[in-house]
Amino acid sequence: MFGGFAPPTFTKEEIEQHEAEAMFTVRSFLATAVALYIGMPTSSLCVKMLVANTGPVLAPFAVDAVSGLL
Repeated sequence: MFGGFAPPTFTKEEIEQHEAEAMFTVRSFLATAVALYIGMPTSSLCVKMLVANTGPVLAPFAVDAVSGLL
């Protein structure tokens, strides 16, 4: 029906290379997700400590923006 179009064939080495690249991508995604999950409470705690331990806040709009994100 499509006139001789054949799907690409890969050698065993190419398949293993593609599997390794896919595994690296999945592991990178999971490591980033864990780092962001752990980092959010830590960053909000740091912002709260910085705001509590400083005198007058020089940029209150920035503190409000960061607190809004957290």
